[in-house]
Parts: sequence; C-alpha cells; structure tokens
Amino acid sequence: MSLSLSLRSQLTQRTNLRHYLGLRHSLNLEQRCELRQELVKSDSDRYREFLGFISSMHGVKMLPAATCPKCSTGLQIAEIVLGFKTDVNDFTTQCPKCKVRFEPTNLLSFQTGREVGFYCNPQTRNQLPGKETLEPADFEKQFSEVYYSALFWFGSLFNAFKMVGIEYRREKFDLKTKARTCLGKVSDQDISRIFGLRIKEVAEMRKTLKIPAYTGKKSIIPANWSLSFSA
Repeated sequence: MSLSLSLRSQLTQRTNLRHYLGLRHSLNLEQRCELRQELVKSDSDRYREFLGFISSMHGVKMLPAATCPKCSTGLQIAEIVLGFKTDVNDFTTQCPKCKVRFEPTNLLSFQTGREVGFYCNPQTRNQLPGKETLEPADFEKQFSEVYYSALFWFGSLFNAFKMVGIEYRREKFDLKTKARTCLGKVSDQDISRIFGLRIKEVAEMRKTLKIPAYTGKKSIIPANWSLSFSA
C-alpha cells in the first residue's frame, strides 16, 4: 500500500514538473516573440524615418514591401532586411512565419502601384560597377531596382559608388536650399557622406545658419546599421 502511494506521489510530482517546465517554456517563447516584434517595429521605424529624409532630399518616395505568397503575411521593413541572404544572386527574402522565400519590391507609387525590385546592401553594391557613366535620370530609368535600392541603403548614388571604390559626381544637390531640412537633424558626418562634402564644409554651413550640431550617436544611413535583433 505504502509503495503504491509512493509511486503515485512520484508520478504526480513528475507530471507537475513537466507541466511547470512546459508552461515556463511557453512563457519564454511568448516573451521572446513579443520582444522580437518590439525590436522589429523599432528598426522598421528607423527605416521609415530615413525614407522621410530621402523623400525630402531627393524628392522621391519609396517603401520596401513584401507580402508572403503562401500565407499572406505582410512583412515589416526590418523583417524584409533580416530575411535576405548574403548570396548576391539570390534576391529573395524569407517569410518569418512560414519560411517560404520570395522576392520583395520597392513600392514607388500608391496611386499607380508602380514598384520595382528591392535589393539588399551587398546585392546593390554588386550591381553598381559599370553604371558610373550614367546620369541619374538615365540610371533611374534603366536600372530602377538598383537606383532605389542604392538610395535606400546609402542615401545617394555618390555614397553608394564610393562604397565600391568608384567616384560618382553626377548628382545635383541644392543643399543650401534644403539645409534647414537636414542640418542639425542628422550628423555632419552623414551629410558629408551622402552629399560628398567635407565635414568642415557641412559644419561651417550649419554654424552660419546658427543650427546646433546633431547630438545623436547613431548614423541615419541604413548601410551603417546593425539590426537590433536576429532570427
């Protein structure tokens, strides 16, 4: 009798332990999922802020977009970026829900629905050599997916080509007209990188306009970021 009670007690304890461990594992998964979503949203918001900067500087609008063809999950910008491979010939991202791979796009117009392919940082850089003789308008017309991906990652064609060791000075920037839109709101160094100016020139322009220096520590240029989360 006592042996039977003892066995029952041990079985009950084991069952309770398994239930506890299962519950704790479930809570941990739920907490990790919630944390990941918060970080995804935070990084996606940073991308959108930069896209606002690109819109004001270049007069163009774009929005990386991806909807999974299998489960219809809509990916946030940071999820699209996370899903890219390092293979410069594989232009697919991965759905975080069902793991299917497909090609994301860059939405250029909500009115017409115009969209082009969206490439990751290494893929964009890989596509640049050989296009340095093109004027920006011709570049945009002939290689729209590379053009808009370059603006997304580097802020300008000048900065994008610089990353692959090529001098490109065909863009026309009227920085003085747009100075109050960006000076002091991003770092002098980022303005220097994007517009191809010396940092000293940017600082002098900002001081002339009596605009305080940017106090943030992070670069606004996506190519300089590391994401807050991992898969």
